[in-house]
Amino acid sequence: MSDQFRKAKAYHPLRTQGKDRSFVIGAWDVETEGLNGKLLLASWYIEGMSEPRVIIGEPDEIAKGILNIWRSYPNIRWYAHHSQYDWRYVIDLLLSEYKDSLEFYMRTEQDVFKINTVDFELVDSYALWGQSLKKFAEVFLPDLPKLEIDVANFDVNNPDHIEYAKRDAEILVKCLVKLDETIYQLFGTHIAYTIAATAIRAWRGNIDKSYFRPEYIDDFVRSAYFGGAVQGKFGQTFTDLYTYDINSSYPYVMREYGVPYGNYASVHYLVPDMPGIYRVSVTTPDDLIFPILPKRKDTGGIIWPSGTFNTTVTNMELEFAQEHGYKINKIYEGLIWNEVLNPFVDFVTYCEDSRREYKGTPLEIVIKLIQNSVYGKFGTRKERHRLFIPQCDEDYLGAAPWGPTPSLWIKKETDEDILALPQWAVFITANARLHLLRNIYENGVENVVYCDTDSITTSAPLNPEYIGDRYGQFKLEKEWKVFRAQAPKVYAGDEMEIGLTGAVKGMPKRLLTETDYKELIDGGHVSANILVVPSLKAYMKGDRENKNMTRRSTDPLKAASWKLQDEVMRPIRIMEEIL
Repeated sequence: MSDQFRKAKAYHPLRTQGKDRSFVIGAWDVETEGLNGKLLLASWYIEGMSEPRVIIGEPDEIAKGILNIWRSYPNIRWYAHHSQYDWRYVIDLLLSEYKDSLEFYMRTEQDVFKINTVDFELVDSYALWGQSLKKFAEVFLPDLPKLEIDVANFDVNNPDHIEYAKRDAEILVKCLVKLDETIYQLFGTHIAYTIAATAIRAWRGNIDKSYFRPEYIDDFVRSAYFGGAVQGKFGQTFTDLYTYDINSSYPYVMREYGVPYGNYASVHYLVPDMPGIYRVSVTTPDDLIFPILPKRKDTGGIIWPSGTFNTTVTNMELEFAQEHGYKINKIYEGLIWNEVLNPFVDFVTYCEDSRREYKGTPLEIVIKLIQNSVYGKFGTRKERHRLFIPQCDEDYLGAAPWGPTPSLWIKKETDEDILALPQWAVFITANARLHLLRNIYENGVENVVYCDTDSITTSAPLNPEYIGDRYGQFKLEKEWKVFRAQAPKVYAGDEMEIGLTGAVKGMPKRLLTETDYKELIDGGHVSANILVVPSLKAYMKGDRENKNMTRRSTDPLKAASWKLQDEVMRPIRIMEEIL
């Protein structure tokens, strides 16, 4: 593709869509003998049917029955919730029956969200609604709740269990129909295959001009793409604290600060008042408590260090860091843009006003879901993993075999049609971090104990002028009698009127007890045994057995960004050479 053609790519306003969808929604589900056990039953349902139906028999018979249903209704978009579990029971049959047309659509090498054949398409509804089916029903179908049984001991001879299976398929169809109707009512568009793609459609329905993408500059820009700031005074117990959350942090900064646009140029010095991304060497103040600039490690991962180090960040972050004692030693290279664009003002304002109008209803939940899913789509990579069955010798070029199934190969390809703007994602996430850090520094770093993306836990109440229900303002979320952050996303405390509570990254909340929270508050560690079911990728590669894993809370002494100094956890200090 020529550079000239690539530069002509753009986000265009969404064309007017008709009220009727271009596809019909169907759902299917499987019931098994325990997690990853023998296939016992499949249920299925299509919108408009009088009632769901089931297929019972031996596993091979059920799998063939499912395939025959899909073939009998070729114009249906077949959904299953957490499809990567359900697909394992038909994948061998699909590989056998559709070896000339099977296509896997992957967001990452691990994550398949859609499977296509010449006869039908299979879609994971979890890519649209990233919560449980039970929660889906609670939001959209309160009069048709998910049923409760001992699913670990599913019995095909028990009528209540059969009704449970049928209800799941019915709920999924009717919830997806409601989700689509709600999105159409609010934004004039229908659901796409993922919530991020749906959110971009919703945004495009609120713009009145085309936004062109500059020449592709992915690698350098992406080196400045970091997530939320998660920092704290780890390993210490505090009393009488407040936790404040920012209302819709990402939508707020999208509207408030805009994104870089227009022509860009390479520079080797900091250009004031122009949006830019710079690779620099910096030195932090010696008394640093809450770091401002992150760093990407060569081995992967992100740290928030003190000392002297190289990193790639935006001009706003550099300027804020300088205000608080950081020194810029050298600017190695930079990209600047000649414009700041505000393409999200109407969209975010519409979302904020509509959430207020529909507060407490499913519409508010959908608006929040859509507004929070837009920014990440701009950070989408052009590279895609294609999992496929080669049809000719040319298909094997650049591909590698994928698992023990000799027919499946995987290849990394570039999709020029992906209209990503990584610089937009970089500036949105950077401004969200800065909005949090500005309030931390204004409130006093000596008072703040912990922060996580869009929340601050502090001993000093925030300025009352910053409290409210508007986007970007704070709300008081929790009051703590006692609080201790052990490591990033690992904390516990005694919450006012709630009691002992907390969170441990990677450990389901249902596995944590008051005893565990007390152990964390006292400076200990907690662990839990978790049953791990093989992923679809692992399953297709022949790893088909469940495993028991023991997960343990992070030791603060092993937190990547902090080290124990003078009996206090402080930002890790590194001293890199200034090149």
